[in-house]
Amino acid sequence: MNLYAGPRRWGLFVLLAPCVLATDAVLLAWSLLGLLLFVPGVLGLAGLAGLLLGWTGLAAPGFVRRHRVLVGALLVAGLCAAVLGMILGWSAHSASGHDLAYLVGLGGTSLGYAAIAGFFLAGVARAHEDARAPARGTLALAAVLALATALLPVGVLLFVSGLPKVLRQMQGEEGMRMAREAQQAVMRYALAHGVAPKDNASAGLPEPDAGRYVRNLRIADGRIEVAFGAEMVSSLFLASAEGAGFTLEPPAGTPASWRWQTVPAQESDRAAAEPTTHWRCKAHVAALDHAPIYPRGWCN
Repeated sequence: MNLYAGPRRWGLFVLLAPCVLATDAVLLAWSLLGLLLFVPGVLGLAGLAGLLLGWTGLAAPGFVRRHRVLVGALLVAGLCAAVLGMILGWSAHSASGHDLAYLVGLGGTSLGYAAIAGFFLAGVARAHEDARAPARGTLALAAVLALATALLPVGVLLFVSGLPKVLRQMQGEEGMRMAREAQQAVMRYALAHGVAPKDNASAGLPEPDAGRYVRNLRIADGRIEVAFGAEMVSSLFLASAEGAGFTLEPPAGTPASWRWQTVPAQESDRAAAEPTTHWRCKAHVAALDHAPIYPRGWCN
């Protein structure tokens, strides 16, 4: 089988583009860091060059045919560096248990590199004129390989580009939106009956009220308690708000004097001796790194 012959090589070029580029982007930083130890960095950079040459050779097969030995040697050097990366990644996973910690990402991406490099090595070994063009089964194998090896490096790139912060913002916004709806229900009930509702049913809300990120929203004597739960994507990117939450406490005055404004709890605590018409919001976080990001002016 000759990967570098026939029109189907263009299909391979397109299919393998995401995994090759994402893998090179993630491992480039680690290879440069490896230059501090010289040999791992040199092997890593050589392997990344070999991967790019093997992939771009699908568009320009003449180069690979003329320099099969060079491309193959670069890919083998990269496999040596990938073994080191997998060892580091496995050690980090055993220590941290996180799926997308930086060193774990190195290990998983190194494993993906080894799979892609092996695929190209098999093709480079037969990149001569008389070998037959890739069959349809080769395209199917490339599609599976591309999907399997692109997921982790793309995830690592999203992780370092700030996706966890966006996910925490989304969790905070969902919690605040649901709390605002519950606040409206509480105020309507309080104005109609003169007292705050005792529970969700009294306020006309489901029991329990939940969303994508909010595990439970509960009303207790007018107080609105929001608790966040686990969600697959945010948990994968170490941004889960599970265990965190916040409480909205109604004003101390009569319902007729209540206002919609909400202030952070510590601000209203400083004025605890004075009557207040504002709701108080107090955040409860299990861990600072995993805390939701609340809209400004809502919670402490």
